[in-house]
Amino acid sequence: VSQTALRYTKIEVERCSRLTVSNTLKYIFLFYFIACLIFGLIYFLSPELIVAVTGWPWMDHAAGRVLGAMFLGYAIGALFCFRATEWSEVKIMVLANIVWCLLGAVAMGWMMAVWPVIPVLVGAVYMLLPALFFILFLWAYYTHN
Repeated sequence: VSQTALRYTKIEVERCSRLTVSNTLKYIFLFYFIACLIFGLIYFLSPELIVAVTGWPWMDHAAGRVLGAMFLGYAIGALFCFRATEWSEVKIMVLANIVWCLLGAVAMGWMMAVWPVIPVLVGAVYMLLPALFFILFLWAYYTHN
């Protein structure tokens, strides 16, 4: 590896470590925390409630609780990121959320297309909410990188 490449890499690492988290990204994490906390608590504590309120055709209670635990984990991660001050502290969570939200929106759209008993309004919310966060986190990644 040439000295120029090493110097460039070192400068880039120093630049990234000095970048601060914008207030906009902090608020994205705050709203993401709230959404994940709400869904996480409901799925973890009472997956039966999701079926009753939304008209969802079925729910595996164990899978619902595992999904709730995952949402709660993302909520805690979002809270830590909300409190962070440097881009290097939140970058991995932004990337993870880009992937998770994209796959979540695609999976829900796919589910609605092949399983017509999914309530349309509920399915749309379950698809559009991750799609919105995907766009927000993708925007944050490109504005901070």
